[in-house]
Amino acid sequence: MHSGDGCRHGASACPPRAPPHPRRGSRAPELDEFWQIVDLVIEAIPDRHGEACTCCGATLDEHDRHVRLLLPDRIADRPEAERLQGVGLSNSDPSRAHFLEAAAYGCFVRSLLRVRLTDGYSLTYGLWVRVTPETAQRLGRVWDNEDYFGLRFEGWLGNALPGLGHLDAPVTVGVVLAGDLPRILGSTDAALQAALSETHDRVPVLEAAGHRAQLS
Repeated sequence: MHSGDGCRHGASACPPRAPPHPRRGSRAPELDEFWQIVDLVIEAIPDRHGEACTCCGATLDEHDRHVRLLLPDRIADRPEAERLQGVGLSNSDPSRAHFLEAAAYGCFVRSLLRVRLTDGYSLTYGLWVRVTPETAQRLGRVWDNEDYFGLRFEGWLGNALPGLGHLDAPVTVGVVLAGDLPRILGSTDAALQAALSETHDRVPVLEAAGHRAQLS
């Protein structure tokens, strides 16, 4: 059901631009969360295009970058011979696994975190979020049924963002598109929340993630 990288390609053209909304400066603060979800849905829609964007003519792979972090940092930091000892994965290939459990480190679920970059670029991290065993069980029960859409849960980043950090920062995670992996919605950690809200210089962020940053 859920794609490995969160992308659901298929549509042949960019969606029309959404009309401006009054989220910023709104006199109805109770709607702030609603507009936050709207923003996340709009940001995720480009993942559903074909390979070329008819809005600007650029290839989506150029402006819409993705990086997959294979294992939670504390597991990845173990000696290679011991790395997967006592680790259970929902797929033998860590790049395709959506769930991970390790007695010494806890339960993790694959999630997406997107940051905005300069010059119209973005980078989406496919990373691990540490969750409680109870949350992991709840996720497992609804992962492939209609209760998955709209799911919300809390956790902690199991990976530091390359070049940005924030390992173990608390996060709120939710499903904003049916058939998509969960996405990071926000954080009570002020530094991470700022990182989610800001636009970052694309060159150092892309290079830290192992991407070649084309210079314009």
